[in-house]
Amino acid sequence: MLSPDDYQSVVELYEAGNAVDMAQSSVAVRYAPDTLGKAWNLLSQAYAALFNHAGMTAIVTLARQAAQTAEDARTIANRRSRDEELSQARQQATRAEALRAQAEAAAQTAQTQADAARALLEQERAARQQSQAQAAAAA
Repeated sequence: MLSPDDYQSVVELYEAGNAVDMAQSSVAVRYAPDTLGKAWNLLSQAYAALFNHAGMTAIVTLARQAAQTAEDARTIANRRSRDEELSQARQQATRAEALRAQAEAAAQTAQTQADAARALLEQERAARQQSQAQAAAAA
């Protein structure tokens, strides 16, 4: 049977291990590897303190620091992940705006070309009618 101090140490170590495992399985590996590494290091120190029969205070303190550092890693990673997603969304919006501007410019160019072609067609039609009228008058 465990003493209350040993029980408290084991519970804190278990909670710290869960916190570090949760951080490990999240995006913290990618976005907060240093902080996650620190959490693993603190957890290792807490287990070492347990196996070296350090006092409950030392074990619990290290375990709580490991749990808090793991949570910090998850928080940092989530923030960096959101920042990256936001940056990508902004880049996509910028690209979409550029494509829209290109499409508008192309449409404007096409409209200008169509207007020029219509004007040329009207000039040719007027010239043909004038030629026909002159030919009819000469005949």
